Amino acid sequence: MASSRRTPKASQRIKDALPTPSRRSSRLIARSRTARPPSVPNLPPEIFGLIASHLDKADLKILRLVSKTWRGVATPLLFDRVHVSPRSKDLEVFEKITGSPALAGSVKELVYDVSTFYDLSPKQYFRVMCREIKTVFFGREEDLSTISQPPHFYQLIAAVVHKEPALRKKYGNNATVLSGFTEWQRLVDEQCQLFESGLFFCSLRLGLSKLSNLKSVNMDDDVWGRAIHHHGYPAASHSHFGPPVEGSPHSRQWKFCHPYPRKPQYTDHLNRFDSLKVIVDALWQSQRRIHFFRFSAHVCDGLHPDIFGRYKITDDFPHRMQSSLWQLERLVLTITPQRSHSDTGQLCDNQLGFFPDLLSRMTGLKCLFLDLRSSENVEMDCFFTREYEKACYSYEDVFPRATRWPNLIWLYIRGLAISGLDLCYLLFYQAGAIERLWLCHIDLLEGAWEGVIELLSHKRPWTLLGLQGIYRQANDEWWPCHPNDEQAEGEALGKHLDYIMYGGRHPSLSADADPLASGRYLCELWQNADVGRRIAIQRAIKS
Repeated sequence: MASSRRTPKASQRIKDALPTPSRRSSRLIARSRTARPPSVPNLPPEIFGLIASHLDKADLKILRLVSKTWRGVATPLLFDRVHVSPRSKDLEVFEKITGSPALAGSVKELVYDVSTFYDLSPKQYFRVMCREIKTVFFGREEDLSTISQPPHFYQLIAAVVHKEPALRKKYGNNATVLSGFTEWQRLVDEQCQLFESGLFFCSLRLGLSKLSNLKSVNMDDDVWGRAIHHHGYPAASHSHFGPPVEGSPHSRQWKFCHPYPRKPQYTDHLNRFDSLKVIVDALWQSQRRIHFFRFSAHVCDGLHPDIFGRYKITDDFPHRMQSSLWQLERLVLTITPQRSHSDTGQLCDNQLGFFPDLLSRMTGLKCLFLDLRSSENVEMDCFFTREYEKACYSYEDVFPRATRWPNLIWLYIRGLAISGLDLCYLLFYQAGAIERLWLCHIDLLEGAWEGVIELLSHKRPWTLLGLQGIYRQANDEWWPCHPNDEQAEGEALGKHLDYIMYGGRHPSLSADADPLASGRYLCELWQNADVGRRIAIQRAIKS
């Protein structure tokens, strides 16, 4: 007959076999069960912010999930910058962030991606993809074994790297290539539809109205290039190819080695000027005032009224731009005139249009960066070719003579034609508080650079001073030497910079000349100037 006693469970047998805990250990076990989880250290709030400031975006996302305290620290750093573009993925994330009051209050910078998906044929798309693969794996063929891609796409990458012939005939119908081209065409149609229908503008205007702490707007045309090459594709010493961790939401999810949107060209349907008009109108209608505006893309054709009709811009655009940007403290702007649209190849009059009036309202500027090169010089710079053309704009085209910027401490000018006396007037009277100065490709219409150098040496100490590129002076003379001799030019510019920064003997003086004779350069700068210019400067100073 079976026994009525039940066999003890395995867990009970194990428990009976263990030694009986002592009274002290029982108290410790009971205390550990009721103890609270470890709390955040009692540190000043500044320490938490300092710790979080050393983390990248990926680590901030993890830190934000640790506790409520760390969430409050990481959120302002994680959402201090928001991206927007006429693409559904970027627009969706932008609307979600601006729709949350907690996240919208953390945004301080808006990055407007002005790059565009442009029309490509299947043949062109395949060619661009092969060029991108060559760029990624240039000098790093040994990294081919470390990437994890589908076999059919890996074969294409290996074939491009090893320079096999007849690539398009073999891999033109590759599944990855065909799907990538289909997605590319979809994005081309999508960005045009969002832009032309006004949906992008409405979302941008509504989002700007909710960004109460917005301080900066950055219109960037190289978001994809930095996100993919600087973050997505590591250096040759690394073996891991991971997705980008910076950039816009769309660029972070972009496919490996596929073509990405480029900087907008003049012939593109969505031109740079269209993007400028959209952001200015959105700022004006949302009544959002910012302190920093950066337009790294080139404003084609300048800002003269003749181009407004070409881009269907109303006559009140200058007023809107002045109303939106007059409180700026930092302005970074590149204005590129197009010579090719004129029959004579010359620039039309009043290229900058209302820009001097805009500068006259920005009396609170602290930093001003102006790149005033022609489109030809921009193209030469891309191919590392030296620029020899004369400057496009003169002092009168850019700066209002009667305006002063007492808070301007940082000035960068590239591509300006100005007299020596006007340059001194600008640096010593209109912007007398300048501490950082960078001059690049400056043509002196009157006077000599020796006098300008002597005057700059009296404004010590300089926090930063730079002379770069080529320089001309009166009568189209090269200074300090012909630019074909780059080594001699660099050494001469270095000597003049040392004289300005640390003093000593003027580099232009002869060996037997008195060191104090450099003062005559200042006298010549004033005496050789046009009488009308001297009178205008005197009147401006008196007023």
